[in-house]
Amino acid sequence: LTKTQGQLYLLVTDQGFLTEEKVVWESLHNVDGDGNFCDSEFRLRPPSDPETVYSGQQDQIDQDYLMALSLQQEQQIQDLQWEQLPEGISDLELAKKLQEEEDRRASQYYQEQEQAAAAAAAQAQVGVEVEEEVFPVQTKNRKTKKEPKEKDKCVIL
Repeated sequence: LTKTQGQLYLLVTDQGFLTEEKVVWESLHNVDGDGNFCDSEFRLRPPSDPETVYSGQQDQIDQDYLMALSLQQEQQIQDLQWEQLPEGISDLELAKKLQEEEDRRASQYYQEQEQAAAAAAAQAQVGVEVEEEVFPVQTKNRKTKKEPKEKDKCVIL
């Protein structure tokens, strides 16, 4: 909420205005809720063409629908896995199956992390090799030069 030019303005946060690039503020000059919409500099902005707004909203609806389908398929796969368990399975057997699944997921996660770390290390090594080719004298001097230790600078009284 802000006050500019003697009027109150409210920041437009409704999802219906997601595709309205020029609408930022709504004036609160009327308590009936039929205020005017303004841009970022508080200039009056007429509503956009409804057909344009509809097509933008339709794209969002399509994306939401595809995401919902994807989540639904994942849930169905998980439900099938639970249905495949025998009827009279004991708690211990169920716990073992769940632990195996968790171990499998953790192993997969750690393998992905190790691969990413190895790729990053290989990338860094390539960078060092390129630097040595471009600046061979400087990099060799840098490697052999040792800094004096703080311990060597100490004097015992």
